[in-house]
Amino acid sequence: MDFDREFMHRSLSEAIERGYCPVSKLPFKMDNNALRPSPDRLDGNRGYVEGNVVWVAVYINLARSNFTLEMLRWLWPPAWVLAYETLFREAGIAEPSYRPRGRPRGRKKRGS
Repeated sequence: MDFDREFMHRSLSEAIERGYCPVSKLPFKMDNNALRPSPDRLDGNRGYVEGNVVWVAVYINLARSNFTLEMLRWLWPPAWVLAYETLFREAGIAEPSYRPRGRPRGRKKRGS
């Protein structure tokens, strides 16, 4: 996976300077794990490179990593979904990839 260290440092500094999550609009708080800045890859098939990363609050990133945008339309306030749709459109991404976490369902654990 591609990782642009210079871009990541620069973009984190810009996110901290901005001071808030572009999706929830809540301020970043370094002393609160849920509100710390977290890099979210807009396209899960691409790396942490310019044009594919947005810094959001940790809890926003965790929620999006477990649900499709369609699922989030049911769960999140409309303004949050609109914020992500705008970020995708600006990055030229038509349909974001789903990034399920954990063990795929239907497969047994080793040794079972």
